[in-house]
Amino acid sequence: SNSNSNSNSRTSSFKILQFNTLAEGLSSGPIPPPFERTSSNQGNKLKSIYGGFCDIPNPEISLNFSLRQWRLMEVLLGCDDNNCDDYDIIAMEEIDHHYSFFEPLLKIAGYAGIYSPKPNSPGVQSGWYSDGCSFFWKEGVFELQKEVVKGSFEVGNQIYIIATMNHIASDTSILFAMTHLKSGKGHIMEKIRTQQCKQLLKHVDQVAEETADRLDLPSSQIPIILLGDFNSDIREENSCIHTILSEEQNSKCQMKMRSAYKINPPPETFFTTWKTRGSSTAKRVIDYIFFSSDRGLSCTEVLDVPKNEDMEETLLPGFRYPSDHLSIGATLNILHSYTS
Repeated sequence: SNSNSNSNSRTSSFKILQFNTLAEGLSSGPIPPPFERTSSNQGNKLKSIYGGFCDIPNPEISLNFSLRQWRLMEVLLGCDDNNCDDYDIIAMEEIDHHYSFFEPLLKIAGYAGIYSPKPNSPGVQSGWYSDGCSFFWKEGVFELQKEVVKGSFEVGNQIYIIATMNHIASDTSILFAMTHLKSGKGHIMEKIRTQQCKQLLKHVDQVAEETADRLDLPSSQIPIILLGDFNSDIREENSCIHTILSEEQNSKCQMKMRSAYKINPPPETFFTTWKTRGSSTAKRVIDYIFFSSDRGLSCTEVLDVPKNEDMEETLLPGFRYPSDHLSIGATLNILHSYTS
């Protein structure tokens, strides 16, 4: 059943984490890659060494993945046991060590996961592994259902994962979708991202209907959570984020998406990436957690981001933080029984 009138807040809430981890193949130093390069075109020269983060202190140490991978694990599992529970859902982008590192390590911590690599990844062209999206859940809290999609967009080489999960304690089926949209600024890139958003929302709507049919419920009773690196700041012109929040799109897919964080506009203190490449510094909100506020979900708390004064002078990434994106997180509550 997708209602939980007898459950208390402990059994009906769960914690989610969204994190772009900065792939090894997109941040490696001047060392030989494990494979032959598939492209002689080195692309953006600025990003070719250490992902362009050459001005951070000792990048040969702070961006050495064999060291940095453990600091990424601290972000994923760094909750102090006395103060908070583990994350129940972890969504990560720019993962090029899913099978060789993250999956076996997170398995020890009680997680199971699925992975979808990006086709024609820039990492592969440079002789590294393909990066992609990883979606993990805490076993015993969530259970993977039969609706699982590893999709790719009609435009661009970006990807998404859609998975219906059963929240065991409340016996509620919830549809999760995660993605990493096309990067790059400007009108054309924003147009591509907007098209990608529309395709994703349409596919999410279809999978929600499949799930509802299997459970013999109206699709309006399938809660939806959408998270990822959307590479777009809502304050920028024609941002694709407006598509996710727009009345028109929401009425098409019959869902009302809301951000876990205040983003329209975001407070000056909120950012999810703040980095310098060459002479250009960008402080932006491009990572998001959205949930269907009209389908029995509410957000009760979000993970704080660091204060300006806590940042290193050279910003992200560095010794204080292992990625060029911050992890963001939220506690969502499954509301007591609801109807369409």
